[in-house]
Amino acid sequence: MAELNTPLTPIRRFWRLLALDKSDIGVIYLYAVFNGLVNLSLPLGIQAIINLIMGGRVSTSWLILVTVVIGGIALAGTMQIMQLRITE
Repeated sequence: MAELNTPLTPIRRFWRLLALDKSDIGVIYLYAVFNGLVNLSLPLGIQAIINLIMGGRVSTSWLILVTVVIGGIALAGTMQIMQLRITE
């Protein structure tokens, strides 16, 4: 009978609190992973743009690369806003 009334440890209480928002936490981690991948690719794209400009080659590939980098920045910002929206 004494086993039924034992108090919960702080760690168990913490895990019970997290269990209530398990799906939200999973979505936040998913956004964080994709946002990290996008943010890792942006410096490579910017470096490629700078190399094309330094080489004096302005062509359609330069414009496509600029468009992709700007789209990546917009996508990263959107994912951060979605993360904040879930946490609030």
